Amino acid sequence: MPPAYLFQARRLLEVIMEKTYNYMRVYQDIKDGILSGQYRHGDKLPTEAVLQDAYSVSRITVKKAMEMLGEDGLICRYPGKGTFVHLQGDPVPAPPQHSASQPVLGVVMSDFSSVFGSHFLQGVAEEANRQGCGLMVGLCYSSLNEESEVIERLLNNGVSGIIAMALHSENGINSGIVNCAMNSFPLVLADRYLEGIALPYVGSDHTDAAFKATQYLFSLGHKHIGLISSAPTTTAITERESGYMKSYAMTKYQVYPSYLMPDIRSSMPGQRTQENIRRDVDRMKTYFRENRDVTALLCIDYNIMKICETAAREVGLRIPEDLSLVCFDAPDDGFAEYEYTHIRQPERQIGIQSVRMLLDVIHGNRTPQYVLLPTELCIGTSTEKPFR
Repeated sequence: MPPAYLFQARRLLEVIMEKTYNYMRVYQDIKDGILSGQYRHGDKLPTEAVLQDAYSVSRITVKKAMEMLGEDGLICRYPGKGTFVHLQGDPVPAPPQHSASQPVLGVVMSDFSSVFGSHFLQGVAEEANRQGCGLMVGLCYSSLNEESEVIERLLNNGVSGIIAMALHSENGINSGIVNCAMNSFPLVLADRYLEGIALPYVGSDHTDAAFKATQYLFSLGHKHIGLISSAPTTTAITERESGYMKSYAMTKYQVYPSYLMPDIRSSMPGQRTQENIRRDVDRMKTYFRENRDVTALLCIDYNIMKICETAAREVGLRIPEDLSLVCFDAPDDGFAEYEYTHIRQPERQIGIQSVRMLLDVIHGNRTPQYVLLPTELCIGTSTEKPFR
């Protein structure tokens, strides 16, 4: 049987060919209509929404066809007002005299109930308001299918560009993201990128953050450190795992497969039910019984750390005397029993930078393609040198 990546490449090629056929069909029909006189100089063409319904294609496919007609010098476009036939040698049609609508930016994310999500969205909203932009937010709850549908809904509602906290899966293909990338639709990835798809990206240096956190635990004298995470549905998670492994590789200590717990389900958006929380607590209790030498944990996020803390207490482990805990994105509200040692990400700044980068893309300005922002390791009372 051919390897999986050949099937992925074949499927991607099929998607590309299908999309190319669709926008070429729209492009050629309208071009023929202009050259035959069906559409005359100064005529307003059907809206993208009308063409989308008429050809049963996505809005981004229609947009690509219109861009090609513009490159041919057959049309001129006025944002918020319409698209008009413009034949070479004739004066450019004057735009209708009414105010243009403000640009609207779309945001796609799993949810905003986490510390990171809420601070990120705050930064996005602040900068969008400062720039005079409207904002539409779609939630996908860690579902690839829902993510594609959210992107399609945003496009259908006429957003000027999209900021996406993109998911990934084993086959590595998200039809909504691929469609935007193929058609040069303004799109910026935040917090996590997609391997194999070159798109502007801004996020934290996840590998370095996890590396420094694990190194800190080693510096306290811990030799047996576990990594607790959810399923690797984003590059943010896989990079944190990479930083943890990189830190171990620089020591004389051995990391055993049993130290890694990669499937804490209740931390995922849409999965935080009492049943899943109880299931994960029980799994962590089994983890502690089977890994009695583990004296510290690096938790991929705050919710996972709370699962570990509950399980530790139920099996009689004290924090930090028996078990040190480090996580990403602990709240700084002053009400927690512990001031958790955690990795603080520049969530709000990532949101602000994402909006600025997207507006640069929309306006055709040159923008950095890959921006990593530094994190901070905040030392709290949930970590201590090992007592056992």
